[in-house]
Amino acid sequence: MRYLHMWFRENLGLKVVSVLIAVLLWSFVMVRENPAVVREVQVPITARAMRNVPEGLTVLEYSPQTAKVIISGLRRVVESVQPGQLSLVADLSGRGPGERVAALSLEEVPPGLTVESIDPQTVRVVLDRIVSEVRPVQVRLKGEPAPGFVLGEPQPAETQVRVTGAAGLVAKVDRVVAEGEVANLSGSTEISARVQAVDAEGRALPQLTVDPARISVVIPVSKSTPATKTVPVEADLVGPAQGYEVISTTVNPDKVTLTGSPQALAQVSVARTEQVRLGASEGRRTYRVGLVLPSGVKPVEARPLEVTVSVRKRPASSPQGEAGDESGPGLAPVPGSKAAGSSPDAEVTEPGETGSAPGTGNQPP
Repeated sequence: MRYLHMWFRENLGLKVVSVLIAVLLWSFVMVRENPAVVREVQVPITARAMRNVPEGLTVLEYSPQTAKVIISGLRRVVESVQPGQLSLVADLSGRGPGERVAALSLEEVPPGLTVESIDPQTVRVVLDRIVSEVRPVQVRLKGEPAPGFVLGEPQPAETQVRVTGAAGLVAKVDRVVAEGEVANLSGSTEISARVQAVDAEGRALPQLTVDPARISVVIPVSKSTPATKTVPVEADLVGPAQGYEVISTTVNPDKVTLTGSPQALAQVSVARTEQVRLGASEGRRTYRVGLVLPSGVKPVEARPLEVTVSVRKRPASSPQGEAGDESGPGLAPVPGSKAAGSSPDAEVTEPGETGSAPGTGNQPP
């Protein structure tokens, strides 16, 4: 012990100077390697930054959305700070409805940091009354069912929901919709549809609370019934030859029921038969023909029709040129159409015959 005491007192001044030099060298190295720096950080201002909102009020809007925070400290500490580590808050205690201004401050300052400034120092906040309203629900479905199926009237489990939020936003609600996906459905199903409030332009208002947020909706799906339309049938006659005339024409049946898409059926007002070519012969003949129909349209019952035509020689006193020739008054098929229910050539049945045979130019064999 005596030895240590003597050692400590020997060259005391030199020992003190050595310690001071060591401290200075350490400080120099530390400052050189980890100097004090200043840094600018952009810190977001979120809705959670609004603290102590008075009861019965809510934040309708605020600005700005970010603030510039200047921090200082040793470089190692400053550079390790992430924007998410810094949180700005604004105290709204005692504020009433309307536009208000509140000071911004950092909620918590990490150790080793100093806050030099916050720019801007305040945030503009609009406070509004909280209101709650009951609104009807409209079901909005996305997609189309599987081909050959149609959707029935949706049946929501809840027909009304409660919308709660700032009075200004609730006033903007145009409707409340429950959305669900029905693409390629081929049978009735029950879906869970998300409910949200939207404005007049169909934009969602996520700031509002909708209760319940999801509802069950039963979607009836059934096989579609093809559209039908009944139209008169017209015989398409070509001829007869010069010197002959048609006395009468009957079509059996004289009406036909067609099926197809509503758009295609809307374009059909009459169904024309295949061409019946009348030659240079007299008498009453019955021709079996099909129909010439636009693409996408077909008869409900595909069967030949019978066109009965009576032809005679024109009396000598009849004016010339009234009767047709081989390219006479027949109506040509609709471009791009197809025949339905028989072959392209009509069949002719002679009176008194027990059968029919294909004609050549629709003339009897």
